[in-house]
Amino acid sequence: IARQRGVIENECEAIRLLRTRVKCSICGSPMTRRVCTKSRIKESWVCSNDECGCRVRISDTDLLQKITLLINRIIANAELLIPHEREKQKDSPIVAGYQEDILNELTRTQPSEEFIITRISDIASQLYKETQAKKMIAAQIARKRAMLMQPQETFNSEYFSDLVSYLYLDGSGSITLHTKTDTDIKEGE
Repeated sequence: IARQRGVIENECEAIRLLRTRVKCSICGSPMTRRVCTKSRIKESWVCSNDECGCRVRISDTDLLQKITLLINRIIANAELLIPHEREKQKDSPIVAGYQEDILNELTRTQPSEEFIITRISDIASQLYKETQAKKMIAAQIARKRAMLMQPQETFNSEYFSDLVSYLYLDGSGSITLHTKTDTDIKEGE
């Protein structure tokens, strides 16, 4: 326990920030940082899922440098924060029901314009609920914020907190940043 306390006291602020934000790229479980003073690379991250058991040896310096490079990539190309639009799905059952109501109303001898207008309004409202409008607005705000950031030489905890929800670490030591706008920024892409 004394060794663990010494290690925790000696770790930098950046690693403390990462402790709760590193996930296993294999199973998605949180990873725990370990330090072994006998190894050449002292730091490692171990998956908390016993069935997975993924272990990654990566020095704090290398990990922070990789994160900084990916954050600098986001700063250089803020469009990376905008989620890709998925293909339009079919209308939901609710919208299809409203459309059916309109068609049924139109087959009557004297269709009610008020009813049709109400249903069209209901369709518009439902389609808006089904869009990712809020997510896209948040992504645009994050993009504008990233455009105001300057590339960094070293890890910037403020930038990390602003842009990144968590990161995935895989067995080879590669990382993927999962941004707050639900996009993934992968190393080597």
